[in-house]
Amino acid sequence: MRGWLKIAFIALLALLATPQCRAEEHEMPNFKTMKIKELKAILADRGRECKGCAEKADYVAMAADVWSLPIVEKPASGDETKEKPAEPDLNDADQERIRRMMDEMQNGPRPTGDPERDAILKKLHSSGIKFSGGEGMPLDQLRNLEKAMGNIKTKKQGDGDDEL
Repeated sequence: MRGWLKIAFIALLALLATPQCRAEEHEMPNFKTMKIKELKAILADRGRECKGCAEKADYVAMAADVWSLPIVEKPASGDETKEKPAEPDLNDADQERIRRMMDEMQNGPRPTGDPERDAILKKLHSSGIKFSGGEGMPLDQLRNLEKAMGNIKTKKQGDGDDEL
């Protein structure tokens, strides 16, 4: 009998020593009384975002849905800034092509050796139509572009009335 008493006493001590789960920790809070900022914090703690939420009721519903999910640990670094997008990996040929295209857009087309093509490209550039790659376009397409753009009024710097 004494053995059972010792076991019962140890079991009672073990129950008292273990942390008790409080009912209020597991009860779902009243999300309707919370501010949207608080609801967003609940979602963020669980790694969720309410995309498409337009009203408080949307946030309330989603917070109730994710309440039982575990809280996600935040990154240890103190830098909370978003990652910068990776810059494209350009080889030297790509960089040179981009530089040449930008130069053409600002300073006009380079001479191609074809007098008709050069004249059309220069006329388009002087009228405010700046593009790159005209030296590779078929001549008949350049002629059609010149005709089509000849009927369109272009905006000169300082003019606000003309349309493009």
